[in-house]
Amino acid sequence: MAQTRNPDKEHFRELFISQLQLPEEKQDLARSALYLAGEHYPTLDVEGHLAHLDRLADEAQKQAVPATDQDTLFRSLSRYLFEDAGFWGNGQDYYDADNSFLNRVLETRRGIPITLSLVYLEVGRRLGLNCYGVGLPGHFLVGLAEPDLYLDAFNGGLLLSAADCRRQVAEGFGPKIRWQEEYLAPCTNREILFRMLTNLKYIFIEDGDFRSAAGVLERLALINPSMFDSFKELAWCHLKLGERRAAAEYLDRYIQGAASTGDPDDARRQVQAMWESLAGPEQQSDLP
Repeated sequence: MAQTRNPDKEHFRELFISQLQLPEEKQDLARSALYLAGEHYPTLDVEGHLAHLDRLADEAQKQAVPATDQDTLFRSLSRYLFEDAGFWGNGQDYYDADNSFLNRVLETRRGIPITLSLVYLEVGRRLGLNCYGVGLPGHFLVGLAEPDLYLDAFNGGLLLSAADCRRQVAEGFGPKIRWQEEYLAPCTNREILFRMLTNLKYIFIEDGDFRSAAGVLERLALINPSMFDSFKELAWCHLKLGERRAAAEYLDRYIQGAASTGDPDDARRQVQAMWESLAGPEQQSDLP
């Protein structure tokens, strides 16, 4: 079955790509996140939601006046966002896709760690707060340069030290993950968007929404085209949708990528096994 063309979704895809093509310092993370959401909410009012972030910053600023030092700013912002405005982690429906869309998080004031952190980062940036995203394994935080602490936006602005972060990873993953100081390094905009999309990929695949999963995977490939597994996963989604031609094209791209960096024969064996399991051995003639 061929995919129906949706000009609104295509428009948001083009806008998303236009942001990716800019240098990091010129990218607008909130705008990019709204363009990401726009493919799922085609009538989304980007400028209206950006204005919402402006209003949140204005209200938080009122609590920080007259002080402008970093410590006062972050405490005023945390008090406003988590107490007055009521932003909080959606622990009851954590895997709802809406938790990953900035427009819905602004509307419902509920989200997951990365989107609540994104709200904090964007409002903080408008206030002149020196903060950045921190992608721990399994959790996302806001790094505060002054003081040297980490803020958990999912849990009401809970403050953590570097030692707390190490302990959290150890308790969550045990020996499966060895601590690296790089976990506390500031994330780039691309890394934040990639992580948001990765969350959505798992949600849509778990829900059996392979059309939406394919759209997410396409954007993951745009952000990091050297991750060839995205092409294999795209092929799998198209096979689940009964779109063998599109699947074959992505499998070919996967094999080409694997040939440039590793073992193409191993990639072909993986492709053949997947093709047989989903498309059936009688259709192996379509195999790239």
